[in-house]
Amino acid sequence: MIIKRGLNIESPKPPLWFALGAAEMVFNLLFNKDFVVTSLDDSHEDKPRSLHNQGLAFDCRIHHLSPEQAKHISDILQQNLDPLGFDPILEGDHIHCEYDRKPGE
Repeated sequence: MIIKRGLNIESPKPPLWFALGAAEMVFNLLFNKDFVVTSLDDSHEDKPRSLHNQGLAFDCRIHHLSPEQAKHISDILQQNLDPLGFDPILEGDHIHCEYDRKPGE
């Protein structure tokens, strides 16, 4: 796992570390690509409801992936993390993942 310089690694709550580890395994083991975390709780103060601010969301880099690889990784994360309360979303230039459990998850 590569964490962008300047990010606060003390901000993620325990469930988010689980998702970070799962995402790292998908990037590294399945695709042999670096897993680069680009955002945790930084620069989201203009969005007070953002789960980044609560230590419950991260963004990761995808510009080093083909569009097909990015979609495949996002789909794998969705299939495996969604039932546990996570919402991984492919957002064009990054994958956003947040922990937002709903009833039944």
